[in-house]
Amino acid sequence: MLIIPAIDLKDGQCVRLKQGVMENATIFSDNPGAMAKHWLDQGARRLHLVDLNGAFAGRPKNEPAIRAIIEAIGDKIPTQLGGGIRDLETIERYLDDGVTYIIIGTAAVKTPGFLHDACNAFPGHIMVGGNDQHNPGEPMHWARGKSTDHANKIIRHQLEAGTLDSDGTRHSAKVAWRALAQLQEDEGYYFLTIAA
Repeated sequence: MLIIPAIDLKDGQCVRLKQGVMENATIFSDNPGAMAKHWLDQGARRLHLVDLNGAFAGRPKNEPAIRAIIEAIGDKIPTQLGGGIRDLETIERYLDDGVTYIIIGTAAVKTPGFLHDACNAFPGHIMVGGNDQHNPGEPMHWARGKSTDHANKIIRHQLEAGTLDSDGTRHSAKVAWRALAQLQEDEGYYFLTIAA
């Protein structure tokens, strides 16, 4: 089992949203680089990064904070980043900056051709993210509340599963583990990341 600390970024700060509500954020640090270094020093073997503003806007909004994180930890541990990534140029820029894996959420559901292109252009660096308020593990874009069966068919290798009902409430892991067990039983997924 690999426990991956998450650094959620809003307006350049490290935050936790309660149930995915941007206005209900707890600020943990205004220094993302220092927070990343903290997790590295605590023994983290990977970091999960989310550009929350980007997820809502549909385009990157916290690139300086993400670069500060990469600069702070270098290539000591891999990073995975999601939130507002909708084109190949953004993926390339983040990978060039030192991000290891890119998480595609909304675009995987709404424009599966983009997911296909991203996987072909950057093999081994693309993950698919899914969150659902009421059905853990069912892929959807959490900021819009849209869901589709198509995403279930394309997520075979890597899936980030979560649920907004328990996000930021310290109950996420239990719900996510149930989703993991169900997905493994039903679909045979073999690599899952749960950021809770």
